[in-house]
Order: sequence, then structure tokens, then C-alpha cells
Amino acid sequence: MLLSTYALAQPFPVLDGKTHNGVATCSSSMCHGSVKEYKNSNILHNEYITWDRKDIHSLAYNKLLSKEFKAITDKLGLKSPEKEPVCLNCHSSNVPKKLQGKRFLMSDGVGCETCHGGSEKWLATHTDKDATHESNIRDGLYPLDDLEKRARLCLSCHYGD
Repeated sequence: MLLSTYALAQPFPVLDGKTHNGVATCSSSMCHGSVKEYKNSNILHNEYITWDRKDIHSLAYNKLLSKEFKAITDKLGLKSPEKEPVCLNCHSSNVPKKLQGKRFLMSDGVGCETCHGGSEKWLATHTDKDATHESNIRDGLYPLDDLEKRARLCLSCHYGD
């Protein structure tokens, strides 16, 4: 199946030109950092805890610090894997310094905004009573509910583009 023109035109989250504020901005127990799921909610509210404790994406940056990755970069004639853009592109939210918010840490690995997009315009409003998924998408939230876009995003690291 060919990707639609719209799907191809949608910038990946790390290329969206929006400020990435870091996983710490999502980790409050009142947001996505609850230790248990909320009932009667359209989200679980424990997404951060699940990412931090069970999702290997949270460890992606730390993998770059291993002897194995150092050996790979040595063979490729590169220096430190944790500083190489080609490595950081898949093992972190490799956004330019000017788009890294105050709580952003490259060492967070593949965090919330790596997949959901820079939260610059939707972080403060995505929980408003009038907010809709569509309004959040307009404000820069990456449409992961669109399976074509989600597959394209995931495969860009897990297969390569």
C-alpha cells in the first residue's frame, strides 16, 4: 500500500519545529504519572509510570553508553554514540538545542514527545474541558491514532528510513 500524500507531508515529531518540554512535564501524578489507572477517563493517567518502569524506550539513551554501542561507533569511525546525531535520532528526542525546553533531557531516551510531538502548543490546553483530539492535533500533537502515521513513525527507527 502506498502512503497517502497527507501522511508523507506530516512532519515527524522531532522535526515539527515545536519546543519539546521533556518527560518531566508529563510525569505529575495528576497527569500521566499516577501509579494506578483512573476509572471513567479517556486516558489511563499512568502512562509515564508504565513508560518509566516497563517500556524499553525509556532506556534507549542509556543503551548508547554501553560497550556494545561504543564498539559499533568505533567500527563506523564515529566518536561517542551518546553525541552522534545518527545514534541520537533513534535513541532520544534529538531536537535542536533551541527547541529543548527547561525540563528537557536528551538522556530521557525515547520519551513522550519523541512520538507525540513537541508539546509547546498543546501541553497547557490538551486537558481543557473544551479540548478535543482534533484541536490537540491542530496544536501539534502527532496523530498516533492514524495507523499509517504511527507505522511510518515507528518504522523510521525500527526499520530505518
